[in-house]
Parts: sequence; C-alpha cells; structure tokens
Amino acid sequence: MRARTRASDEAGFSLIEVLVVTLVIAALAAIAIPSFLGQQDKASDAGAKSAVRNAAAAMETFHADAGTYAGANRNALVKLEPSLNELAPGDFTVSPNGSTGYRLTVKKGGNRYTIDKDNGLATRTCTVAGSGGCPAGGTW
Repeated sequence: MRARTRASDEAGFSLIEVLVVTLVIAALAAIAIPSFLGQQDKASDAGAKSAVRNAAAAMETFHADAGTYAGANRNALVKLEPSLNELAPGDFTVSPNGSTGYRLTVKKGGNRYTIDKDNGLATRTCTVAGSGGCPAGGTW
C-alpha cells in the first residue's frame, strides 16, 4: 500500500528535469540549425551547376544540328532541354561566340556559374568564390 501511495505522489517531471531537457534540446538546435542553413546554399548551388551543365549539353546538341553555335538563344536551348525553362530569363543567359564557342551563365542564390567554351576548350567558373558550392579558387 505504501508503494502505491508513493507512485501516485510522484506523477510528472520536476522543474530541474524539464530545464535539463530544454537545455539539451537548445544545444542540439544551436548545432544543427547553422549546419542546415549551409546545406540549403550548397543545394541551391548544386542546382545551378546542374542547370548550366544541362544548358551546355543542349548547346552541343544545337551545334550538332545546326553546325554552328551562332543563332543559339534561350528559346532554342529550352526547346532542346525543357528543364531550363524553370530558370528565370535573368538567371540564365546564352551568349554564342560564332561557330567556335559560347558562354552559358546560370545564377541561383548569391552565386553565378558559368561555362565558357572556345575552340574546344571549356572552363567552368563561379562567383562568389569560397561561398556555398563555389570553391575558393573560383573554378568548379
């Protein structure tokens, strides 16, 4: 009978137990939230890199069909790669360089990813170097 009375008197948590649990949860949140925010930037940058690579593939398809990069524009590439239509016109630019190359730029978040191709040599650059998914050297 005594054990039964004591068990009913101790229902619930003490103030100290609640405070300790709250502090543990706050510490975990303080660690996890900044890490999560950094991952969002990296994910946005990964999407931009993927989009500019898709645009480069569409540009090469355009070249294979037309025999030149001249005349390529946003609409022509969107016809070849419909996923590019999801990018706002100001966030996706196409600049053909006659028959020898092109420049494709995709901007997402705070970074801009570019593929330049001239006479068969492609370079991939990004700004702002050292932030998100853009390496410190500015090339990816």
